[in-house]
Amino acid sequence: MGGQAGNRTCEGMQGLLQEGEKPVREMKKSPVLAMAEMLGQADAAEILQETLDDEKATDERLSEIAEAIMTGDEMEEEAEEEPEEEEITSE
Repeated sequence: MGGQAGNRTCEGMQGLLQEGEKPVREMKKSPVLAMAEMLGQADAAEILQETLDDEKATDERLSEIAEAIMTGDEMEEEAEEEPEEEEITSE
């Protein structure tokens, strides 16, 4: 240990990243989202869809970061957007 990390490409990690992308791409609709829609819970379905979209975006970003680390590429710095806080009200 104690040495510096090299810029070698790890084929095993690349395979894991590719496998990790499959479930996100293949996921058509969450069973929970489908159930909410089936039960007429439009508000719940909307929140669930937003959550799924956020999770997908996060997964894609983390995959980009991991790939950049493995290949030694530098990431483009993006201006971080502060998430909008939603006010939750009870009805």
